[in-house]
Amino acid sequence: MSSDHPHLDLEEIFFTHGGKTHLENLSVSFERGSFSVILGGSGSGKTIFLKIIGGILFPDSGSVFIDGVNTEQSSEPEEKSIRRRVSFVFQDGALLSNLTVLENLLLPLDFHFPDRDRSGKVDLIQRYLTKYSLSDIRDKRPAELSQAQKKLAGFIRAIVTEPEIVLIDEPLASVDQASVRLLLRELQELKQKKTTVILCAQSLGKFELLCDRILIFKDGTVLEDAPPARLKHSQNPVTRELLHLD
Repeated sequence: MSSDHPHLDLEEIFFTHGGKTHLENLSVSFERGSFSVILGGSGSGKTIFLKIIGGILFPDSGSVFIDGVNTEQSSEPEEKSIRRRVSFVFQDGALLSNLTVLENLLLPLDFHFPDRDRSGKVDLIQRYLTKYSLSDIRDKRPAELSQAQKKLAGFIRAIVTEPEIVLIDEPLASVDQASVRLLLRELQELKQKKTTVILCAQSLGKFELLCDRILIFKDGTVLEDAPPARLKHSQNPVTRELLHLD
């Protein structure tokens, strides 16, 4: 890992689907350990942006670099390393329906750390489940869970491998206040660990004290990109609406 490059760098990203341009000539970089919040309305391109970083979607053109390595031109060992270092938290948890919660949470550990002792993996997962008061759902399948439980389990699955970059889509949507407090505490811990966090939301809300930087998305472009204190003085009507400044 070289300090000569940003931790994450996207250059001239274009993405189209269904005859619509979702991201247009988008270039943006993220420093290691930064906590960034992407704000934008529905259809602004923010979730697609996260999925391109996470390798879930691929741009029509442009490049994604992690520590200076082009993710689409990486060697097999580099690609495997990149996949371990980047995790994605889906808005709905995205648990596999035919697996129990424990089996879902074992998937990334088994994939990235095949040589680790299985009992150690189960113990690690149990510690997270206990931390989130989810021990009673360990052997349940997703259909038996509440939306908040699915989201919390999906969050655990993303962070259990201790990734360097965590991408989160709408972390506080459809969760109760107790779960909101748990997620915010975990986000604070990620920040303290110098994990690079990029999350999408429709409003800044409870993330204001955590985030170093806000990116305002509209129609697949970045309208503004600045620390929260600076954006509070913005005269852009989209920014003002998203930050509830009027």
